[in-house]
Amino acid sequence: MKYHLITLGCPKNKVDSDGMEMILRDASIAVTDDPGSADIVIVNTCGFLEAAKEESIGVLQDLARRKRRNQMLIAAGCLAQRNGDEVLARVPKVDGLLGTRRWMDVVDLVDQIRSGRTGKKRALQRYSLLGDPDAVFDDAVPRPPVAAGSAYLKISDGCNAPCAFCTIPS
Repeated sequence: MKYHLITLGCPKNKVDSDGMEMILRDASIAVTDDPGSADIVIVNTCGFLEAAKEESIGVLQDLARRKRRNQMLIAAGCLAQRNGDEVLARVPKVDGLLGTRRWMDVVDLVDQIRSGRTGKKRALQRYSLLGDPDAVFDDAVPRPPVAAGSAYLKISDGCNAPCAFCTIPS
């Protein structure tokens, strides 16, 4: 099986995408640069600014138009988390939604889609990977290696402050 991952938006999405790639590789799913030859196409979306939201929807719609039979299209990230209903309404060929706090479950979502659970339960399964993970978010979550003297710190993964200016999903 092969995957293609498109990352839109902020550096937070890049960190999440790097983590998803590590998990997919660990599951023996190979990467491809060609979305047309991928079995799984994942778009790590941005949904904070209207322009970014429309770019994410546009990329998903373009991929949906070219989607092959049995190819999976997954919307991940902020837009999937914040506006999942809208994503499904505007891009009905999306097979799964993966929220900002569930990216580490990407293989579980792929397995659910592959298992053929469709029909009436399809929307429920899509949304099942939008909330908080069952396990405590800790060092068990893979992080890509960093250069000496730096480390990834994602405020959205550990901040409970109710800052009025912050739009990162809590």
